[in-house]
Amino acid sequence: MRCAPWPSSLNQGTHNVSFGSDPAVAWDSAGNAYAAYLLVNISCSATTCDNTTATDAIEVAKSSDFGNTWTSLGQVVNHLGNTSLFDDKDLIAIDTNSGSLHPNRIYVIWDESSRTSELEQVAYSDDGAHWTTVQVDTDTSFADIGGALAIGPDGTVYGIWNRLSVDTFGTQTGETTVFAKSADSGNTWSAPATIATHVLLSFGANSLPPAQNSRGINAFG
Repeated sequence: MRCAPWPSSLNQGTHNVSFGSDPAVAWDSAGNAYAAYLLVNISCSATTCDNTTATDAIEVAKSSDFGNTWTSLGQVVNHLGNTSLFDDKDLIAIDTNSGSLHPNRIYVIWDESSRTSELEQVAYSDDGAHWTTVQVDTDTSFADIGGALAIGPDGTVYGIWNRLSVDTFGTQTGETTVFAKSADSGNTWSAPATIATHVLLSFGANSLPPAQNSRGINAFG
C-alpha cells in the first residue's frame, strides 16, 4: 500500500487532525494512474470533532510506476483556509480517446457546500496542475451530492449526480438522480434532466435497512 502525498505547500493550519478522504483513481492512455482525493483539516477532542471547523482541498497526484510512488500535480480546489465552503464526494475520469480534441484531459466532479447551498461542480485540466471549474447545477432549491462521470468515444462528457430535497427542519423529503452532458470538453453543460426518482433516500429514515443499519445506504449513481 502506498499513500498519496499531502503537499508541503498547503498549510494544515491550527487544526489538530489532518487526513485524506474520498479517493478516486483513473488511468490515462499511457497507463499512468491519477488519484483525486480530499485533504481535510478539522479540530477534534478525544471523543468528538467540531465539523464547523472542517476545511479541505481536492488534490490530484500521478503515478507512472504502477502506484509505487506518487507525485502531486496540483489542487482542483483549495478551501483549506475557508470554513464557509466544503468540498465532498470527488470522482475522476480521463478522456483516453485517441481522436478526441483533448486526449488525456482529466475531469473531476464533486459537490461544493456553503451555508446556503450545495451544488455540483466539474473541473478539467490537461496537465493536472491548472484547472478550470464549471458549476454544472445552479438550482439552489436542492442539495447536490454523489456525482459520477463517463466519457464517450467522441469526447462527450456525461455526468450524473443526486439532488436531495430537504424541508425547513433539515429532514430529507425526496431524492432524484439528474443527468447532464458536455459536448465541448467540459466548457458548457446541458441543463440537468431528471432520470430517476428514488424511494430509498440517502439520508432519510429508510436508509437504514437491517443489512446496513449502522451508517446507512446512499442511493448514489
